[in-house]
Amino acid sequence: MTRLALRAVVVSTLLGAAAIHAAQAPSHFAEWWAAGVTFVGLAAAQALLGAAAAVWGGSTGVAGSPGGQPAMLRLEFSAWPQRAGRVPASARRLAPGVMTEDPLSSSERARANEVRRRDYAKEATRYDREMDFAERWFFGTEHRSWACSQAVGDTLEVAIGTGLNLPHYPLDVHLTGLDLSPEMLALAETAAKRMGRSIELKVGDAQDLPFADRSFDTVVCTYGLCSVPDDAGVIIEMKRVLKPGGRLILVDHIRSSITPIFWFQWLYEVIWSRTKGSYVTRRPALHVMAAEFQVHARDRLRAGIVERLVALKPGQ
Repeated sequence: MTRLALRAVVVSTLLGAAAIHAAQAPSHFAEWWAAGVTFVGLAAAQALLGAAAAVWGGSTGVAGSPGGQPAMLRLEFSAWPQRAGRVPASARRLAPGVMTEDPLSSSERARANEVRRRDYAKEATRYDREMDFAERWFFGTEHRSWACSQAVGDTLEVAIGTGLNLPHYPLDVHLTGLDLSPEMLALAETAAKRMGRSIELKVGDAQDLPFADRSFDTVVCTYGLCSVPDDAGVIIEMKRVLKPGGRLILVDHIRSSITPIFWFQWLYEVIWSRTKGSYVTRRPALHVMAAEFQVHARDRLRAGIVERLVALKPGQ
């Protein structure tokens, strides 16, 4: 039974990878289709593992992280008979994709940023359509207005992209937008002119914000921390440029609190973090608390895959 379960996981992963590479023009639509194929295999694996546990008295599941969320796929063999030793050793080493990459050197970060710039340049013209699809069907369409409506004073939006958040900001905020992609920023500038919105746009790296300490009253980031190598480092940078008492407002998709969904996310991430630098099992809120922000409000929605928060930088 266990071998069948492991084969289901492996086969589903290979099917997902094959579907992605077969796509003539890779896009998020192809990604979601391939991820759906992967999920079918995961469901089969979960059922087979459960049956094996019932027969042999073992247990299956996802081990908890210190924060109480799923951290790694786990097969517990302690209660299984000796014949369980025939299970491939690789089964004991299954673990999720990297949540936060190790800090990169300046040259490594420059190379990684250049790869991402090229990807974003190709994606810029279709980004709005793909995000509309993802938000309507998976994340929810209400989170951008929730985040931006709480911005005050001098506001920095990190990873502003094509400017999807622009309609949701109060008119009295002074807005600055930063993104790694000049192509994305060009579309944001066009959108701002169309709305008659005043904004300062700057090309830059979220991991090394090109602003002085204590520059902003609010920092906003929506669906951006999933695509930077060092999300913890970005949050430290956000804290640096915030004024004492300033607001950090985040919305992102994160690891689900529901085990089968987390398995799906994990396999999705194994494929796409290696090719496009996209991570779906992170928990930015943990880094916010580690950075000693004061969390003012926090919601976890949509089967635990969307988290939004407002945190304050200590001080007056």
